[in-house]
Amino acid sequence: MLKVYLTRGNQGQGVWLDLPTSPAEMGEAYAVLDGIDSENLNTRISATISSVSNLKRYIHEDDSLEQLDTLATVINKMSDRDAAIFSAALDLESVNGIKDLIRITYNLQNYKFFPDVTTPRELGIYLVESGDMDIHKSAWPYLDYEKVAAVYESNHGGAYTLFGYVVKNDSSPTQTISEEEQIGRGTFKEKDYRVYPSVGIIDSEVWRAVTARLRAPFSNKETAELRDFANGQNADSRSEGVGQRPIKTQDDETSVSFWNSDKYVLKSEQELKPDITPDPGSNAQVPLGPADDKEYIFKLNVYPSYDPDVRDKGFTLKLPMSTQELGLTLKEHGITDFNDCDVENCECHIERLSNTLNLEGDIYGLNRLATQIKHMLDNKEPIAKFLAALEERPRELSVAIDIMDNLDHYELLPPNVKTPADYASYVLFDSGRYEIDDEVRNFLDLDKYGKYKMEEDSVRQSVFGMLRRIDEPSQEPEQGFTQQMGGM
Repeated sequence: MLKVYLTRGNQGQGVWLDLPTSPAEMGEAYAVLDGIDSENLNTRISATISSVSNLKRYIHEDDSLEQLDTLATVINKMSDRDAAIFSAALDLESVNGIKDLIRITYNLQNYKFFPDVTTPRELGIYLVESGDMDIHKSAWPYLDYEKVAAVYESNHGGAYTLFGYVVKNDSSPTQTISEEEQIGRGTFKEKDYRVYPSVGIIDSEVWRAVTARLRAPFSNKETAELRDFANGQNADSRSEGVGQRPIKTQDDETSVSFWNSDKYVLKSEQELKPDITPDPGSNAQVPLGPADDKEYIFKLNVYPSYDPDVRDKGFTLKLPMSTQELGLTLKEHGITDFNDCDVENCECHIERLSNTLNLEGDIYGLNRLATQIKHMLDNKEPIAKFLAALEERPRELSVAIDIMDNLDHYELLPPNVKTPADYASYVLFDSGRYEIDDEVRNFLDLDKYGKYKMEEDSVRQSVFGMLRRIDEPSQEPEQGFTQQMGGM
């Protein structure tokens, strides 16, 4: 359907004409116009109504009614699908007049139509489920479909309509998917590298980061060559394209450009952060007691019984000690069993354990725990792992003993693994558990997958970092993350 409002003069009065029209209807319309202004015969198209919603933007006041009549004849024969394709094509093509509009109507076969795809998320789902992207079904729940759509759109163009998404069939992508986020790759002495743009936060300032994924460590010379490569990429037109692409940050999206900046500098992370200190949540931060007093792990104030009359007979018990020494201590103080004693204070060389454990009268159990801890004092990592595992039930001595006896069933993850998204990256790209192409990361919802994987792997957050309980053998790689993408 196509209707035009024809006017004459400056009064705004006119007549609506339905197209396509007949000579008789055209004569009636012009008779009305002659009644409005018979001297000024300059007829203009002042308004347009069409079943193709955006067509009115491409029709001008001096367009030919004869050509519009031809266009209306074609539009009236269109199905809803063809009308949607035509509407999208108008926005995809360069339209410079009615001839271009008519030309497009006769070339709708040059466009691909994705029915019922009206949003980027729906486009991403369509591309995956239709097989245009070859990703195994087990990975689908963890894809960020809007990212899938964004890459497809950047390579192919396309437009959304009320009935679906339209893209040109003959549109050849100028970049592969991997190139969309990857600004360089190559080898130095058979050492593969890939370079990606990202965003870094340093001292509350946003920096454009160039992140290199290396298959093997680089020498100083190789690092210098890689730095020269990054400088070259930032200086040419490639950097302009990078600046035009938004980058997701924790709170929003941002774009950073290297173009024509008098403040441009390229430094390594070590050069920008020369005074990096250990992360306060890392497993290196284990607060111990006085450095000059390592003769004990636990120091207890013990009374022979709960009787107030024997409070003057209290003594200090420092653990660990041998079983023979414990026996001599009982004999020296006239005690039959430590279970009869009242322990008023329990200091620990590890501050977090001072006066927290419910001893339950088990001095021998506490002594065994002290012996195990003492053997770890020169290695803070297992102590941090022990304390992290103990966080859920920090007051139970029996739990502490069980954790210590099974400490190899726990894994304290690297200190840079702090969020579900970090854990997803660690599992997929750093742990060696999966065979997965780096580019797949661009299409995964890492936060969603990380939350799922943390629950599946019994991972929880502690003040010492992420802790994983290892009760089962390492899982085999999931099929969904061993597939390579294709078809884009």
